[in-house]
Amino acid sequence: MIYEYPSIELALEANKRHMASEGRQSTVINKPALEGGLARVQWAARFLDADLPTQCAYIMAGVAMAHGFEDGNKRTALSVLSAFLIKNGYKLGTTPPEAGQAVLNYVLQAHEDEEQARANFIRWIRPRIQNRF
Repeated sequence: MIYEYPSIELALEANKRHMASEGRQSTVINKPALEGGLARVQWAARFLDADLPTQCAYIMAGVAMAHGFEDGNKRTALSVLSAFLIKNGYKLGTTPPEAGQAVLNYVLQAHEDEEQARANFIRWIRPRIQNRF
């Protein structure tokens, strides 16, 4: 299946919304890293034949680990991931706190072993991807 992938504009807008909800400004500190992080999912889809849960892991990690923003990277990653799923006819069947914890677990574990962190996130998200319709 061919998916519609998130843009840099989507990530920038998501972070802006998160920061505004806290009365703060969105500050981009590394746009090239964010762009590269978002491109990783398409690379994984094309060259690794990554399935949907694996692509979700690449999207989430691409935004969260790029540290493209001064603050809100993990929240932005979750928003971008959710938007990707919705745009492609799916939704994330979990609560925001559970999803936030899964992203935090990935980021903490990835500093030690990114491959294992990705595998754990894929195992977590696979049963939570649901059709929207």
